[in-house]
Amino acid sequence: MVPLLKSKRRPKPVAAPPEESRSAEALTIGWLLSVMTTLLCVCGALVARWIGVARLPMLSGLLLFAALVIGVASLGLGLLIRRVRRVPPPRGVYVFATIVGILPILKVIFDVLR
Repeated sequence: MVPLLKSKRRPKPVAAPPEESRSAEALTIGWLLSVMTTLLCVCGALVARWIGVARLPMLSGLLLFAALVIGVASLGLGLLIRRVRRVPPPRGVYVFATIVGILPILKVIFDVLR
């Protein structure tokens, strides 16, 4: 007698996440690029202020202004992304992006109060 072989079970198919529209994908990429640009501008402004030689304070102000404008845009895009996408971005990414968008606003407020 030949021993009966156990049948190989097929893994259950995993449901694929819903397809996002091309416009939602494009908005997501633009949102993340604006968040990274804001972060780089804030870091550049802080480094330029800490070094503080010759014309670097002017560069610091320019980078802070760019971070402020792009940061406000990234906050707006973040709200738009939450409405447009079928699957919202991961919570950690959204919280990080929100904090980065608020940083230049807080920096300007602290500079005005000082």
